[in-house]
Amino acid sequence: IEDISSSCKYVAVLNKGVLKYSGTPHDMAKFGDNFVWTFSIPAEEFDSFENKQLIIHHMRDGDNIKIRCISVEKPHPSAERAHALLEDAYLCLLKDIA
Repeated sequence: IEDISSSCKYVAVLNKGVLKYSGTPHDMAKFGDNFVWTFSIPAEEFDSFENKQLIIHHMRDGDNIKIRCISVEKPHPSAERAHALLEDAYLCLLKDIA
């Protein structure tokens, strides 16, 4: 999806025939800025973490799992807001996170 921002000046996102976004890729990425979070949890807690469907990316880091997710509310006490990428905004639009 990130390739779209370098090759398209205008994008539209449809979900089941409904127009969710129409505009520039840059503005679309900004749409997700308030909904992207990053945090780490111990690896043994990952299986019991709720709302896995909101996880965009996760990666093992020693005994922890680094998580990037989308959520309206802070998903974990240690979560910090992250700068949204175009893919993050796309997922926010498809999952009606806003």
